[in-house]
Parts: sequence; C-alpha cells; structure tokens
Amino acid sequence: MQHFPVVYTMNYVALGRELAKDLGHSLSILEQSPIGMCVTDLEGHLLIINDPFLDIVGYEKEELIGRSFTEFTHQNDLPRNLKNFKSLVDGELSSYTMEKRYVSKDGRDVHALMKVSILRDSLEERYILAQVIDISEKVNLIEVLKHRNIELNAANRQLDSFIYRASHDLQGPIATLKGLGNIIDRQVVDEDLLQGYRETVFKMENINRSLIEFTGIRENNQRNEQVSIERVMADCLDLVKDHPNFISSNFNLKVDSDITFNGDVRILKPIINNMLVNALTFKDPVRDLIIDLECLSDLDHIRISVQDNGIGMSSEIRERAFEMFFRGSHLSKGSGLGLFMISQMLDKLNGRIALDSEDGKGTRISVWVPVKPDPAVLSGF
Repeated sequence: MQHFPVVYTMNYVALGRELAKDLGHSLSILEQSPIGMCVTDLEGHLLIINDPFLDIVGYEKEELIGRSFTEFTHQNDLPRNLKNFKSLVDGELSSYTMEKRYVSKDGRDVHALMKVSILRDSLEERYILAQVIDISEKVNLIEVLKHRNIELNAANRQLDSFIYRASHDLQGPIATLKGLGNIIDRQVVDEDLLQGYRETVFKMENINRSLIEFTGIRENNQRNEQVSIERVMADCLDLVKDHPNFISSNFNLKVDSDITFNGDVRILKPIINNMLVNALTFKDPVRDLIIDLECLSDLDHIRISVQDNGIGMSSEIRERAFEMFFRGSHLSKGSGLGLFMISQMLDKLNGRIALDSEDGKGTRISVWVPVKPDPAVLSGF
C-alpha cells in the first residue's frame, strides 16, 4: 500500500484557498462535477481536488494537497505524461488528452482518461486543470475480451483442423460408394432404389466438399493465377454432373471465351459450383429445368450469373438466404452453407453478389469479381 504522510507546506494550502476564492462560480462547477477534476501549479503540485478525483486515486485530500502528480503516476506512463505536461506549460500545446495509470493508495493500477488544459485566474496567472475519468472497468473488459478472443481463435483452429481432416478422410469412402454405384447401376433393376442411392452419394459428396471449401476460405494464403473462365466453367459443370437433376436439365451457356480470371481459382470454382447446385436442387417438379449460365466482363469486373426457372424464393426466404445453415425449402437437403459460403468467398476476392428471386418463377444469382486482384487481398490483409 502506498502512503503519503500528511506533510505539506502551508504555502500550497494558502495558494489553493486563494485560487478557490478567485475562481468563484467555476470552483462550484469543479466541486460538483461527476468526473474527477484537479488543479495544479505549473510544476504539477496539486492545489484543488474534487471528491470524484479522490475516489479514483483512493487518497484523502490532506494527503495530496501540495504533492506532485508524478508521485502517484505509474512509472511506465510518467515519461509521456511529463512530456505532454511540459509542452502545455511551454505553450507548445493548448491542451492534451491521454490515457494513463495512477497508482492508488492501496497499490492498484487505476486506468484513467484525462484531458489537461490551461486555467487562468483573474490576474491571468496560469494553472493546470485536469479532468479525469476512471476507465479501469473498460480496460479490464477489453483485456478479458482479448483473452477470450485468443481462446476462441485457438478453438476455431482446432475445429477447422478436425473438419478438414475428417472431410479428407471421408473422400476415400465416398469414392468407393461412387464406384459401387456404377456396379449397381448395371445390376439393379429398381430404378427408384438406384436413384435414391445416387442422390445420397451426391449429397454426401457435396456436403463433404462444402466442409473442405468452408475451412479453406478461412485461410489467408491466397494465390494469383491466370486461367480461362471458359475452362473454369467447364470444370464446375463437371463437378455437378452427378447431381440427380443434371441429365434432365437444359443448360444455356453464354461465356466469353476471351475472359481470363486473375486470382485464386480455388475460391472462384466453389462459388460457381454452389450457384449451379442451387439451381439444380430447387427444380420445379412440374416443368423441365432450364439453367442459363452467363459470364461477361468489362474493364473492372467479371460478372457471372446463374438463372433458373425453378421454385424460386418468397420474400421471407430471400431475407434469410445468406444465413449460415439456413434451409428455406424441403428440397434443401444439403449443409445449408451454399449462399453463405458464396458471400464469404466473395469477401476474399473483394467481390459482391446479387440475388433476384420470385416465388414459383425462378432465381437469378449474379456475382462480380475484380478483373485484377487487390494486392492487399492476396497478402491476407
């Protein structure tokens, strides 16, 4: 516990009293202020102190009058405090604001935010006025949040690692199931049973791919590639060829073969893939599915659109469509990550998305990605 003996000179007491008389109404404002306030001379000796300031530092008034603020300022904050104080006294600053720590009477560090300025009496004598707020609770809360954030990031890394490993471990069994499906296809007569098997395998494969992609978009080690957008589209169509509705769907492609994508194709492909899976999944059972896949480019962006004549979305579903794990229809049997992942991946590419859908008529999803990647995006910032 830090303790100051009551040893002060009558000069400081008398000076404080004279200044208090001179301040008049201003002194009443100082004393009634809900925040800590004190007045010092140009050397930092305390002359007037209000009760909230005493509550902050934990001393009695008699223990502080005539003392220098340096005696109960944290040593690590003292050099900066003295530099600002001197600049104020020398006229280089009209005022200054800073965070600092006081050392209270019981030895605690008290975090404070203070504003310090010049105060003049009726004779134009200069004094120093400090207004002080105790921000210890805020600082402590920030420290707790930082610690919790560190713990949360560590848990997230562990979870990402688990999902990534588990997803890759599942790739082998899924490939085996697909191989068995080809054998069963030649032997099983029950088409409904075979169709159910195909749907289950595709669902497992798509969920597994979504999990791998989801963990991948959290990484910052992006790379810059140049690849034909036509090639990217072909690869994405190949990825969805096992979807139960793929064979019976009609695709209209409008792709400019001259467009080259410059960026991380590992992020672009899952975006297009999820757009196609959405269109294939939400087929209207009463009509043939038509999917328009369009890719155009201007000087700044590549626009990729997937439009279908499926079941569409109501306004209520549209409002929640980008929520994580949201499933807006009984036809949605996947992970509920599709549109959420698209928006997250577009953030990585510094792109944007637009959703236009009408219940019973179909859906159009359009995304824009920069023609040239932002260097800051590639560096992970």
